[in-house]
Amino acid sequence: MDAMRTMIHRRLRVLIVVVVAAASLATISIGTTGATASATGTMTCSGTMSPGLGVAASNQSWGASCSGAVTCSLSGSSTIAETAAHGTGTFVRNCNDGSGSGTYSRAGATMTLSGAGFGPWVCLFEPDQTPPATVTSFHLVCV
Repeated sequence: MDAMRTMIHRRLRVLIVVVVAAASLATISIGTTGATASATGTMTCSGTMSPGLGVAASNQSWGASCSGAVTCSLSGSSTIAETAAHGTGTFVRNCNDGSGSGTYSRAGATMTLSGAGFGPWVCLFEPDQTPPATVTSFHLVCV
């Protein structure tokens, strides 16, 4: 179990470096094209989901509280039956910089959140449970 946890943490660290590098390039690109909205800084979130990511694909409802560059409450739901490997859906945000709606997509440990005036945020999705246990809570680290 410790060896698996160590391997997962190494992969997550590599993913974070890749995400930060990609976000830096995206911010430079957005800045040079004159776009007005981009995610700046970092944001961390703690959330729960129901019925939870398990072996069988199922639609999810989730909520998360976030802080950092923005302070937000997020509430989302699937538009496809999700698995631990992938998910897609919509969310509503209520943040200190405004409210609105957006879309999310998750592929493995990478989750992207975007909406009008919000993001895009590229996040590391960290389940609190170790599969094959059903994942019912999670953390996000977003840039």
